[in-house]
Amino acid sequence: MKCITVFLNILFITVLLAGCKDAAPIAITIPLDTSVVNSTQDPALTPVVLEGFPMPLTDGNRLFYYHEGDLTCWTVDRSIQKGLQLYRTDDRGKQWNSVPLPTLDEWEVQVSPDHIQASFHQEGNSWILLQSEPESNGMVRKTLYRSNQSSEEWIRAADLTEMIGGEVLSMSIQMDGKGFITSSLKMAEVVPFYRTEDMGVNWKQVNLPHKKGFDSGVSYLPYIGSDGRGTVRTDYKIDGGIVTEYIETTDNGASWHRFETTSILGLEGDPDALKVIKKFLDAWQNHDSKVLATLWEGDQFINVYNWMWETDRKIYYYSVDPPSSATDSSSLIIGARYYVTAVEGEDRTGVMAIGVRKQAGTNVWKVNFLD
Repeated sequence: MKCITVFLNILFITVLLAGCKDAAPIAITIPLDTSVVNSTQDPALTPVVLEGFPMPLTDGNRLFYYHEGDLTCWTVDRSIQKGLQLYRTDDRGKQWNSVPLPTLDEWEVQVSPDHIQASFHQEGNSWILLQSEPESNGMVRKTLYRSNQSSEEWIRAADLTEMIGGEVLSMSIQMDGKGFITSSLKMAEVVPFYRTEDMGVNWKQVNLPHKKGFDSGVSYLPYIGSDGRGTVRTDYKIDGGIVTEYIETTDNGASWHRFETTSILGLEGDPDALKVIKKFLDAWQNHDSKVLATLWEGDQFINVYNWMWETDRKIYYYSVDPPSSATDSSSLIIGARYYVTAVEGEDRTGVMAIGVRKQAGTNVWKVNFLD
């Protein structure tokens, strides 16, 4: 009879997906049943398997789940006796090690699965953020916990209740201790986008070069490459509508600016080749077919992006990917990230790969393909 009870309990599993850099964290809620015993006491129990990882058998609720790669996985469980427990495996669930999260307040132990944010790393420090339900005055309590390098111990890194307005929507902290938070704060002329440089202890609002006259704004987590280049998307609510803008950084998020095609000239590569790419993007953005005709190699015209030329479309380039190193000095390829708005229909984002080639026996560069 006990086996049937356990099986029925396992059926009541709620899965919640949330965006993450390498894999989607999955919050698992299992109805609390203190009659479910640990696997060391009853080896006949079968663990739940999520994305190939057999979960640890515990006597509590599974609140949060995230895996990185094929071997490492973390879960956060809650039990009456132990409070919040963090479990980690580095051998695909064969062995789980547990450590308590040193919570101080009762609301932390009672945290809802959808009020947990985390930045886990296989090596180095990791972070877990807990949030309360909004109080009567709208305040949301927030505490951030950080592990040591081996993840064997956790400490409370900071109370973010006063530092971050509204509810945290997303969080990402890199291994070097720099990171970003976006929140639900709604205020005129304010974009709730925060950055830390000291392992999450202190957070400051980033002064983005945003539009003027908006009712409220929301930002999204940026993607920043190893070269320090990245973009952040910001949506502004203006006169009942939404206006989207992308803002670029070239110094790992220390400063931000609106992208201009002149920044292409600062990339590594032949200066003449970069000038042709800049000229091409300017002409493409302005729908200038006469200039484009002078930049194509030969008589070819590439139609892969014809949909962008429709009269109701507006093209906005917001970042460029640096060229990959190549042994052929007579060609160059970069990626131009674009955002296309339409009067009717869905807006689109993507990357346009632009290839230029030096014409034989000359110093002239021409566009030879798009992808």
